[in-house]
Amino acid sequence: MAAPMRAAADAVERRLGGLVTGEREPVRITATGSVAFFLTRFLPELMARTEGIPIALSSTKEPLNLARREADVAIRMRRLPVDGDLVSRKLAKLRFSIYGPAEAPARMSIIGLPKTGRRPSQSGFLDDWAAGRPISLRLSDVFLRYQAVRSGRGVSLLPCWLGDGDSELVRLIPPPPELAEDVYCLYHGDNRGFAPVVSVCQALGEIFKRHAGLLAGEGDAASSRHKTSAGTRRPKVRT
Repeated sequence: MAAPMRAAADAVERRLGGLVTGEREPVRITATGSVAFFLTRFLPELMARTEGIPIALSSTKEPLNLARREADVAIRMRRLPVDGDLVSRKLAKLRFSIYGPAEAPARMSIIGLPKTGRRPSQSGFLDDWAAGRPISLRLSDVFLRYQAVRSGRGVSLLPCWLGDGDSELVRLIPPPPELAEDVYCLYHGDNRGFAPVVSVCQALGEIFKRHAGLLAGEGDAASSRHKTSAGTRRPKVRT
C-alpha cells in the first residue's frame, strides 16, 4: 500500500505546487531515441495542439517508471508493461529499412548497430543482411547512423519516416515485417483526470495518426525513391 499512496501523494503535491507558485509544471515525455527524434521534427505541431502546455521531452533507452513519477507520459514500442495502473493508447506502427545515399559511391560500407545474438532484432537483421561482409563501424544512436549514411559513409538501418523523408537517401529493400513495431502512449491511471497529461496524449495521437503513412514507410516519397524506381541505382556494398 505504501508505494501507491506515495505515488498518489506525489501527483497531488506536483499539481498543488503549480497552483502555489503560479508556474505550470511541464508534462514530461520519455521516448526512445528514434521516436524522440521524430517528435522534434513536429514540435511546432505538438506545441500548437497542446495550446501552451509546457513539455519536457527526454530521450532514453531505459524506460522511466511512470508509477514513481519519473515521467508523466511514456512512448514505448513493441511490449507494454503488464503491472501497474496504466492507461495505454496505440499511436502507430513504425517500420524500418536499409538506406544509402541516393548519389552513392561505387562501393559502400555497412554501418551496423551494437552486435547482439537476439533474433529478431534490428542489429541481428542488419548483420544477417550483410551475409558475412565485414562491418567496421557500429553506431547505436539513430541520429549518428542517419548522419553517417547521409554523409556517404555507408548504408544502414533507419526508421522509414527518416529515410523516406530525406531526398538525399534511397531505400534499398522493402521494410522487413519482423522489425515492425507498434508504438504506444502510456500514462499512469492517477492522471486520468489531469487535463495537461490527457491533452498531451491526445495531441500525440493526432500527430502520429496524421503521419501514420510516413511512419509505416507507405508515403509517396518512399515509392518514388525506392531502389526499383526508374533512374535509381542501387549502391553496391563493399565486400
